[in-house]
Amino acid sequence: MKTISLPFGKKSVRIKLPDKLNYIVLKSRPIKPIKDISTALNRALDKPIGTRPFNKLFNRNDRVALVFPDKTRRCGADKILKVVVSRLLKLSIPYRQMTVILARGIHPAHTDAEIRRLVGDMVYRNIKVVDHDARNPRDLVNIGTTSH
Repeated sequence: MKTISLPFGKKSVRIKLPDKLNYIVLKSRPIKPIKDISTALNRALDKPIGTRPFNKLFNRNDRVALVFPDKTRRCGADKILKVVVSRLLKLSIPYRQMTVILARGIHPAHTDAEIRRLVGDMVYRNIKVVDHDARNPRDLVNIGTTSH
């Protein structure tokens, strides 16, 4: 048996693999951290790949849903929302036409304090935040079955 160690969260998991198993452990190339998330995000929204710039995608009557992962997946939602919401407001889309959805899957519900920490004070105070529950059939809609 071969034992390999795989990163998992802040720790690692050791697993045993049969000697006859042929495998490769893939490693990503190191990347430099983004120093200024606001500048980088604005640049990406102004010149996206494969679609029109952010400011050309919306009009003032649009309702906008912004989906983010729950507390188990750190993504900087508060920093991203600050930029995106600011840009939507400049396009005359008011807070009342925005909804933030926390896609928690089957993870436990967030407390109000956790939601505030995830989305930031400005969003928490002004925008409807939905703590989506994938186990609640009232919140789900069947849109069909794929061929897969």
